[in-house]
Amino acid sequence: MQFTVSRKQFMQALSFIPSVVEKKTALPILSHCLLKVFENKITIVGTDLDIVISEECGAEVQEEGSVCVPGGLLHDIIKRLEGYDTLSFSQEDQLLLRCGRSEFRLSTLSADQFPDVSQLPLNMTFSIHPIEFKKLIDEARLCMIDDEQNAMLNSIFLHTAEDKALYGVSTDLHQLALSKMMLDDKLDLSAGLVVGRKAIMEIRRLLDDNAKQVTLGLSYSRIQCDIITDNLNIMFTTRLIDGVYPEYTKVVQSMPSQSIIFEKLVLQNALERMTVIVDFKSKGIMLNFSSNLMTMTAMNMDSGSGKEELEINFVGDPFSIQVNAFYLLNMIKQIEGEKIEMHVDSPHEAMHIRPLGMSYPHYMIMPLVE
Repeated sequence: MQFTVSRKQFMQALSFIPSVVEKKTALPILSHCLLKVFENKITIVGTDLDIVISEECGAEVQEEGSVCVPGGLLHDIIKRLEGYDTLSFSQEDQLLLRCGRSEFRLSTLSADQFPDVSQLPLNMTFSIHPIEFKKLIDEARLCMIDDEQNAMLNSIFLHTAEDKALYGVSTDLHQLALSKMMLDDKLDLSAGLVVGRKAIMEIRRLLDDNAKQVTLGLSYSRIQCDIITDNLNIMFTTRLIDGVYPEYTKVVQSMPSQSIIFEKLVLQNALERMTVIVDFKSKGIMLNFSSNLMTMTAMNMDSGSGKEELEINFVGDPFSIQVNAFYLLNMIKQIEGEKIEMHVDSPHEAMHIRPLGMSYPHYMIMPLVE
């Protein structure tokens, strides 16, 4: 095997290595990536057995072949070869890398030892707009928990309904994020797909790579995402999480009719000041609503207290609701636009937050109970 490749393109193709290829594993082959060189192309494949990523870029191939090399080591070496344009590889007993006056010899394993990552035929494929898909993920991933022991809540649920749209939702049962994007064609994904945190974060990162075209493919147990960029052809596939996602639609539909409108930056800045003093155990902030005024207060037994008053358009009986300040702040930050509407009229029911005049993204926070 012998080939020459652009360092910049090869580094882009290796970018998945740190998040997918295992560094410490009982199976040494999982710390390796597979290099396949053929027809003036090089394909780099990595897997942790749940996720498979294959990235292809152009190369000048003098001799075809395939080999497994330590993924993390290869990534770290090439990352540090800044200032060089071209990498030259050749294989004898080891993989020889030359770049300028630098030379590295890497131990290898046979390509035959790499796991079989061939996939079952896809039952459905459809194109999806890269920018809109990226926006849906950003808006919907906000409420995933970071707990590998609870895979169902450490995920995003993707599904369709009666309209020609794809919905994404995440929840930890205390908060909920719901987003929607329109599709070119109506699809039947009413049963839904549950995609785990690690996979959805990797898809989101790959979409940042100047994606020009994105195709999603589905089989019974896996989802495949094919991405074309200026320099790379990327194939990502992951095992879906098996289980029934919590029913959320009735809770979303129970939104109070009364809305309170805020200037986004005014509310965001006030919350950022309050979170400085919020008790980091309870994380609670009290929102007191009265005639045309909302007062937010934060108490910390060790540090003191804080209070902010915001003028609002509110007519009704005064009430107070305590919510997680950081949940609320993260939702406000994610919403685009100058104004936000908050639907809330009881201290015992969920608070709903949306951009003014828009249905999505739709966020919810359950009140804290003292």
